[in-house]
Amino acid sequence: MVEPVFILFPKQMFTPVEWYPGASEGDLDGIIRATYRYVLGNAHVMESERLTVPESQFRRGELSVREFVRAIAKSELYRSRFFDNCPRYRGTELNFKHLLGRAPHDYTETFHHSQVLDSEGFEADIDTYIDSDEYMEVFGEDTVPFWRGDQSQVGQNLLGFINSNQIQGSYSTSDKAIGSDAKVATALMRKSPLGKVKTIEEILKEVFRPKTFISPVIPEASQVKTTEFETLKQECQEQNALIAKLQAQLAELRPAAALGIAVFSSGQSDTPSLSTTVEPVELDEINSYTELQGCRDQQQDVIETLQSQLADARRYAAVAGGRLNRWRYRSF
Repeated sequence: MVEPVFILFPKQMFTPVEWYPGASEGDLDGIIRATYRYVLGNAHVMESERLTVPESQFRRGELSVREFVRAIAKSELYRSRFFDNCPRYRGTELNFKHLLGRAPHDYTETFHHSQVLDSEGFEADIDTYIDSDEYMEVFGEDTVPFWRGDQSQVGQNLLGFINSNQIQGSYSTSDKAIGSDAKVATALMRKSPLGKVKTIEEILKEVFRPKTFISPVIPEASQVKTTEFETLKQECQEQNALIAKLQAQLAELRPAAALGIAVFSSGQSDTPSLSTTVEPVELDEINSYTELQGCRDQQQDVIETLQSQLADARRYAAVAGGRLNRWRYRSF
């Protein structure tokens, strides 16, 4: 029987799980378990959550492993975990991990998927991963996707390799348990386009380049684009300031909210996260209008997450305040 042991150990220690003609029922069970386990980020799937129709189609040979992966990734089971309740930039990171077995190599990859989501929607974005040349080359029709980020790949830059180590986490925990904070979004934005490591010669050339400035003659159309760029940059600066303000408010409420959480969640293992920390983006390092648009979109996701956490913190702080008032009343 094929067992999905690859999720618990580094890539060097497992053999990829593959379908083959004439596979026994036991082997098909193993392939199905392995696919659920990897595509859903090591999450436990209850019997009532299983996709019985795609499973039956796969067992009858009507679906390949690739199409079974597609069915899981487009299901409400996947969407509810990694799209509806997950910030966009974190969801994109996890799509790369679950469907291509790696972290995003650079910012242009994540921005492309953001555009697909805006223009065509969730299911079309899932298709772009599974229908890609990379997916077919690495996994084909019959291999269950697996984590390959701990091994260098052809054409991979240093940033992409480092990001893979950041995004993987422990082999024994689920992606849902790791949390909804993005692991590599800030690095991608700051290093775009992306992860190129400069040589000593390039650095010295920049340091000793003559500091001359020739005022360019900017055509009227370029002036309009420059104005749009500056307007967008100002918007991003305002978002930076708002993020800092929200983080400060959250930090101020966190001690009282922690008391409220302790009261409200007594005996429960799942407690809300109030720990989102994001460093301000260095906007002066971004020279592309497209990159700046992506920065704005990702900052907006951060703002929405912080606002949600702040609302939770206020509610739990109120719970703590009520409990303290009752304690004072009894004391006096």
